[in-house]
Amino acid sequence: SKAEVARQVERFRDSELAAMRLEEALKFRSQMAAERQELDRMHADRLSKLRSREEEMVDKLRRQQRDVESIAYEHRQKIMKEEERMRLLKAELTQQQDARQDQLRNVERALEL
Repeated sequence: SKAEVARQVERFRDSELAAMRLEEALKFRSQMAAERQELDRMHADRLSKLRSREEEMVDKLRRQQRDVESIAYEHRQKIMKEEERMRLLKAELTQQQDARQDQLRNVERALEL
């Protein structure tokens, strides 16, 4: 009968529509999974690049710190050498001054006689 055929056609349409909806849902889930995977990969790449840049910056900072420490050490050594030179020069000048004063005293004594 027509009613039975119409019901079967309606059931067929409903099942086809349900199958299409299910297929679309599966496609959507698959597409979402693929996009999420791509986003995860991009995130991992960016994170890797950032970590690499951070390591480079830390290494650069360490090198700069070593350079500064080396320059400071050399500067301290120069200052210490200069202080030692000045100390020796002062000692020499004091010794020369003492020797001149001794000579002057000797001259004064000789003149008094």
